[in-house]
Amino acid sequence: MGRTEPRLVKAGLAPPRGGKGAIRAVLAPVLWVGMVARVFAKAEAAPTTPLKIAPRIPRWSWVFVPLLALGFIAATSAVRIHRVRYVSGLAGWSASGRQGASAAWQPQLIIPGNQSSSFEWLDQTRQMFATGELRVRHIDYENAPYGHDVRSASPYRWWLGLLAWFCHEASGQPLGASLETAALFADPLLYALLTAGTAAFVAWRFGLAAAALGSAALAALYPLAVAFLPGAPDDQGLALSAVLWSVLPLLAGVESRGRQKFWFLVAGAASGFGLWTGVSNEVPVIVGIGLGGLVAAWVARGSPGAQGGPPNVLPWRIWAAGGAAVTLAAYLCEYFPSHLGSWDVRAVHPLYGVAWLGWGQLLTAGALRIQGGRPSSRLREAGLALLAAAAIAALPAAVWLAHVRGLLSSDISVLRLTRLPNGVASKNLLAVIVREGFSPIVLGTLLPVLLAGPAFWLLLRRTAGLGPRCAIAIAMGPVLMALGFALFQLSWWNGFDGALVALLAAVTAALHRGESPRLFRRAWLVLAALALIPGAVQAWPHAETEDSNALVEPEVVGLIERDLARWLAAHAPPGGCVVLAPSGATTALYYY
Repeated sequence: MGRTEPRLVKAGLAPPRGGKGAIRAVLAPVLWVGMVARVFAKAEAAPTTPLKIAPRIPRWSWVFVPLLALGFIAATSAVRIHRVRYVSGLAGWSASGRQGASAAWQPQLIIPGNQSSSFEWLDQTRQMFATGELRVRHIDYENAPYGHDVRSASPYRWWLGLLAWFCHEASGQPLGASLETAALFADPLLYALLTAGTAAFVAWRFGLAAAALGSAALAALYPLAVAFLPGAPDDQGLALSAVLWSVLPLLAGVESRGRQKFWFLVAGAASGFGLWTGVSNEVPVIVGIGLGGLVAAWVARGSPGAQGGPPNVLPWRIWAAGGAAVTLAAYLCEYFPSHLGSWDVRAVHPLYGVAWLGWGQLLTAGALRIQGGRPSSRLREAGLALLAAAAIAALPAAVWLAHVRGLLSSDISVLRLTRLPNGVASKNLLAVIVREGFSPIVLGTLLPVLLAGPAFWLLLRRTAGLGPRCAIAIAMGPVLMALGFALFQLSWWNGFDGALVALLAAVTAALHRGESPRLFRRAWLVLAALALIPGAVQAWPHAETEDSNALVEPEVVGLIERDLARWLAAHAPPGGCVVLAPSGATTALYYY
């Protein structure tokens, strides 16, 4: 770490060298949890004793936290945008000659990290403008001369194209230049809208304190905080937004008896949109929500329904129906009428909706059994269970028949923790720890896991209230599912962070709405701050501010590819040429 290492050690963000330092790094999180648990135990033993450790925080002061989070997002994005513009403005050897003398606009943008997926989004959005078609289902700039089909979903391409069109209409720039401007602001603007929208919704349904912590987590959780990079368009941020909003309406519906079905329908629609934008990201979340729902039924066992009737089972069928309907609509929107009938389930497909309906039926029957209820007809229950199992089994059967891996299919992007230039890449986090030790990046990634501890404690504490405990149980399911995937794939730490934001909102609301002592609430906020600060430190663009003139390897490669593409364009015959190049370089050469 060079000269910054002693300072990081002193601040507790990096372990000292040697065996003792590694032991301290392992024991520090355990000591944090033990200290908070001790405070909780003392407060529980004497709940009537007034505990005055600080003046009461005014309720309205929580409003400033989302504003500070948005300011942090704006500041980090501004630094990175400045860096992209600086690198993109560097002239190369291709600037001379007839290409440099040409007055026609040429692509300039150097993608941070030289991500091939970002070039694909730019190339396909440009093709969408050129052909006038909203859906891009086939490209011919790869695998010449035949090209290949495209499975990527359209929503992010529409978002990028909409911003480019607004920029074109407002500034009069060529569409190509407007597209590059849109690429700089598409993900940061989406990030800001996600943070502001989440803060507003959580404040409405769960209170100002929950909104403050949720917005702070969105801005500080690492690697989620660097998933919305300027100048590197990618649909990862849209998929992560869907992960968060797949859970939040469910938590609102648990405690909203009057409009419970409505909120479950909204949550199903949000998960259906998540399936549209990324099957591999959303399916584990849907499964995790169901598992959390079964735990919520266990929490609610013994609680009768209205007028002493049967137990109130959450409307999981409504949730599944809403998700299945959006899934079918998304499939038709993408493939109707000329691309229907494929069994490839690596993208959104009606079979996901069918399996979802079966999952909703099994959840309803399982929750009824767990809560001590009895079905009206055992024969009908057995028939519905068989139909539900067959609906779920249809999905793996289609994967087997089509000889594809479905949602298990992956690419090299799952080996990257972030899309930052020279970011951490490995098969899993354990391999990173073995190679680098408990570095600041590792600590910033791992420390938020500690926040699940108080959630477990509240889940088992009956005095917290039935509604908040059920909400925590449902939110816990996607968190644990994402954590399980994150142990094997680095990229899933982003999904874990997205699901964790919803859990933090549920825990904060439970502490501030229940009979919990004030010390409980403050200890929770202190633990959250200790877990989030290292991630915020890592999210700040240090490399862009330390030496603005030095170039990292991906930036040099991007400048070389831009110059090579212009040289090829200058020397190609009138009919164009075909270039044999690696898949990562093909999209860049075609774009430039």
